[in-house]
Amino acid sequence: MSNYEDDEDDFDTESNDVLGQLRKANKAKEKQLKEIQEELSSLRKDKRDRTISEVLTARGVNPKISAFIPQDIDLTEESLSSWLAEYGDVFGVPSNQSNSGLPDGFADTYKKAQATIDGGISADREQMIQAQMDEAATKGPDALKALFADLGKAGY
Repeated sequence: MSNYEDDEDDFDTESNDVLGQLRKANKAKEKQLKEIQEELSSLRKDKRDRTISEVLTARGVNPKISAFIPQDIDLTEESLSSWLAEYGDVFGVPSNQSNSGLPDGFADTYKKAQATIDGGISADREQMIQAQMDEAATKGPDALKALFADLGKAGY
């Protein structure tokens, strides 16, 4: 019976060694998996930050707003644009929906024309005053002061 016990002891020693090696290998794999998961998480965060920053910058919006964009939002330009359209007014982001079909510069020209109308000065008169100011500016500050005094007397 002693032979049987010796065989059993040898078996236990070998199995303990194999189990020890498996545990060691498993521990190494778990460590490697943890490192990979941390790196993946970091890369995903960097990609998210970069994508959001690029979209916001392209729209002329301060990229610091990205701190308020929810984590569960898709990282597509469409979803970010719709989020900005919905919540952008909170951050002072102008909505582009009202003049999306207008040509570039139209809104500025319209505002200028409206201000002219509201001010009671015709566009022709405004151009004439601008030409007088340009000419007076070449002559110096005294010429500008005289022009402004004349315009003030005329009610413009």
